[in-house]
Amino acid sequence: MDLISWQVHTKQADFEDRADVPRVKYDREIVAFDVDGGEHRFTPEAHVSCPVLHVSSPSNRTFQFEDRIEDLRTFFDNIEAGYRNGKPPHISDPDGSTFDIISSEEFDSLTAKQIQDRLRCKNIVVTGVRHPNLKFDQAGLRPFCPVNRSISIQGLNFTLSYVSCITDRLYLDHSIRGSNGFVPVTVNGQGKDLLKHGGTSGGKILNGLDFPMWKDSEWDRSPYATDMVAWDVLLGKPHCANPNTPYPTPHVRWGLFGTAHAFSTPHLDSDGFATFLRVLCGKKLWCMYCPSPSLPLSNINAFLRPGDFELDRIPPKAKCRLEGVVLRPGDLL
Repeated sequence: MDLISWQVHTKQADFEDRADVPRVKYDREIVAFDVDGGEHRFTPEAHVSCPVLHVSSPSNRTFQFEDRIEDLRTFFDNIEAGYRNGKPPHISDPDGSTFDIISSEEFDSLTAKQIQDRLRCKNIVVTGVRHPNLKFDQAGLRPFCPVNRSISIQGLNFTLSYVSCITDRLYLDHSIRGSNGFVPVTVNGQGKDLLKHGGTSGGKILNGLDFPMWKDSEWDRSPYATDMVAWDVLLGKPHCANPNTPYPTPHVRWGLFGTAHAFSTPHLDSDGFATFLRVLCGKKLWCMYCPSPSLPLSNINAFLRPGDFELDRIPPKAKCRLEGVVLRPGDLL
């Protein structure tokens, strides 16, 4: 059993359908930019636990884990530090940007070698890609799953104890971190839970995940797709899959269905796959770690030296930088 299945089967719990989980808002408006330089303004929000009393001052009520906003502040401050004259690098300094923005017509004209050569140094964003006109409703959910199907919903699990130790309550909500840090767990809900909470201002911040895209039109034998090349080469080889084994679509092609303010902390995608992302509905601010020239990824210390890199948060004095771009329907990263 692989690691993903192990996490789902050992930590699965039922989704709590309640909409009174407290939130905190970032203290200012964030301005992010799409590939064309269009502004997108928003104020991030995050869940926190219910108020508790401090032992040192029983009259002082505060939110547990409210410092999540501090982590968001560091995150966005790092992104904006790379702006020039109020614009991100892909607008103000395209040559120095980590994003290589091209049209779908130009992308389709490139050879596999040309695409791979560009991917060695940049993250390609293709604009003007044909896409379905989906909305955040029952019809928009249908390509992922029926509304009553049991699905996996990403949450964060912790047990909250009042100072008086009267009782413990278990909260399972996306964007609430556990006492052991930002460790996501998977809860069992239904597709309609995402629609219900995504359609109300006081709903939970949720991220539906693990929707295998069995009929995804992007699943093709693109000559630049190294996963397909590797799969074709290894079929029938000793200790590998037999020639009739189907491609493992659910492990490498899946959809996400998240509500507003769903936030994934910085992480590394494993298994040697490059990531591609196509937005079908709404918007997604996608951010990339940009390694420092003084500490390239070829240096093992890029991930091991304290203060330079951490999972789940951005160290205050990290040598790397963050660069973000707002992806819209029709954009393909």
